[in-house]
Amino acid sequence: MPDFSILLLLVILVVAYRFLKPKKNDSQVTKKVAEKEEVFNENPNSATLLRSEEYIERMRRFNNLCYKNLTGQDRINHYGEEGELVVLGHCELVGKSAVYSNIGLAHNGEKCELDILALCKYGLVHVEVKNFSGCYCPADDCTCYRPEKWQKEWKGQTNVLRSPVVQAERSREILSDALPVIIDESLPVFSVIVFTNGTFKLSRVAEDRMVMCTADTFQEVFDEFVNGRNPEFSEKIDPVVAAKFLAGMQGSGQYPAFYAPETFRCHR
Repeated sequence: MPDFSILLLLVILVVAYRFLKPKKNDSQVTKKVAEKEEVFNENPNSATLLRSEEYIERMRRFNNLCYKNLTGQDRINHYGEEGELVVLGHCELVGKSAVYSNIGLAHNGEKCELDILALCKYGLVHVEVKNFSGCYCPADDCTCYRPEKWQKEWKGQTNVLRSPVVQAERSREILSDALPVIIDESLPVFSVIVFTNGTFKLSRVAEDRMVMCTADTFQEVFDEFVNGRNPEFSEKIDPVVAAKFLAGMQGSGQYPAFYAPETFRCHR
């Protein structure tokens, strides 16, 4: 029986420990969960920006999807979205704008999708984000100046595609034509193409229709647009016109990913 007595004593001690052990403070548990879920820290340089909950949640979902669960080809398939979020992050660092993402637009039978659209003091900045990898040059049947098609050599094959400048230019034209219908006003529209893949290279292409840059240099480019240092800017947008644009977008169910309202107060 002594063995039974020892076993009974151990069972009593285990049960007593479960009921008598000190419990963690609820606030400590809550804090720990919050720290685990909060992936994106606030940026002290963009305190004036009011980011929407939808944008923050999208950032979190993407982070959880790509950095925790995806590998190999599945991860590669999400590089485009990753690039868009990198560019949005640069927009946020610069601030002083109302920035929208993934805007679908249909006008007069024409359709396009705008990766990023920023309302700045001097106009609209339309940003196309591309995740092109490898070395590109004009297609063999195109000239180096404003080529309509690009090509690259890959695994012994020549891959030809429409120049992203042609696509972006078409989107800009649709947006410019649609604005008087949406807000009864015209606004200057500028376009930027951002290549987010570090392996991208472009050779023998002379292009002057719009700005092209990499993710590393985009923040400087966007800062020029936002702060009026781009020589193409001539006149600030009237705050009333800016308000019309914001209201028009909201009426279509489109809300900015983040917004710096003080930028569009009366500045005259």
